Amino acid sequence: MVRSIVGWRLAATQCQTQNDAAQHADAEANGCRLGRAVLDHLLGLLVAAAERIGRLVVALAELISGLLGAVFLSIELYEFAHMVAEGAPPQRSAFLSSFFTLVGCHGAHVTAGLLWIGTMMAQIWAKGFKEHIVRRLLCLSIFWHALDIIWVAIFTIVYLIGTLP
Repeated sequence: MVRSIVGWRLAATQCQTQNDAAQHADAEANGCRLGRAVLDHLLGLLVAAAERIGRLVVALAELISGLLGAVFLSIELYEFAHMVAEGAPPQRSAFLSSFFTLVGCHGAHVTAGLLWIGTMMAQIWAKGFKEHIVRRLLCLSIFWHALDIIWVAIFTIVYLIGTLP
């Protein structure tokens, strides 16, 4: 009897947690998908046309990409704070623990990407478009696109499939 009550309470907690995540999914989806798509497109164009367009345009594209990445992170942090304030911290269930870990790990990599963007901006201004700098830009672009692919998978599994009844 005790096991069935505990099991029922755990199932009810998980259902409530998934409903909470579903409510936040719409706000997250609208802001993050557009921002990430624009951001990735900008970095791809940046690498392809680095030498032709000059330092100022590359710096401007990196700045816009960095700002969009920062907006993405702020949406993630707002979502985390809002969920914790509503009583859905990572300790509440295995679902929430996995959610915070997975999305938080992605956020940590986006933060690393933002630091990398800032570093590349400084290197381009200091050294120009030397071969090793363009190669680093290409590596940054690949990293950023990989983050986008991973985000699509995370969004699909956690926000879309994870909230199905």
